[in-house]
Amino acid sequence: VSDTAEALTAHGRPSELEYQIEKATKEIKRDLESTFLGYQVKDEGSANNTRLMSGFYDLVAKIDEAEPNTGAITHKKLATDTFTEDDIYDLTENLYMAGARANVVMFHPSHAKTFGKFFENGNHTKVSVYFNDDDEVPNALTKFVDPLGQEFILLPNRMMDPYVIYFFHPHDWFQRVLRNP
Repeated sequence: VSDTAEALTAHGRPSELEYQIEKATKEIKRDLESTFLGYQVKDEGSANNTRLMSGFYDLVAKIDEAEPNTGAITHKKLATDTFTEDDIYDLTENLYMAGARANVVMFHPSHAKTFGKFFENGNHTKVSVYFNDDDEVPNALTKFVDPLGQEFILLPNRMMDPYVIYFFHPHDWFQRVLRNP
């Protein structure tokens, strides 16, 4: 942004530089989120290619691999393209046995109707959720309780792969992109 462009007020913006930085920051965050939610495998890079960070899928236990201390299986592949309430409760039980403190279920919006159908038994409530003072989650979300009494918040994310559902705790899954000045 040139000094002249910065000195002029364009389209009601007090600062063109701040506007361009905000745009670039949103793009970086979107790209990081897309990469992290995907199947990207870590690559240290070489002279001919750039380094790549691991996506979440590459950072968790392998499919159907039991946790060594508890025998809990926290990464499952379903036999069909759809899932049932029992599939979800089986996974939450294994997470409990592994000592996980997951309280959020992130899924592709295409699963919203499926979750809605099997939580019609009165085991859910609409709540406004705020993880802490800095991170605001917009809109009302559905919160459900599994048979072990664990509470989970359903969080749709359009960047998710439609064939993956993540259970996690938000404080275990965050990254600062830029330092505060």
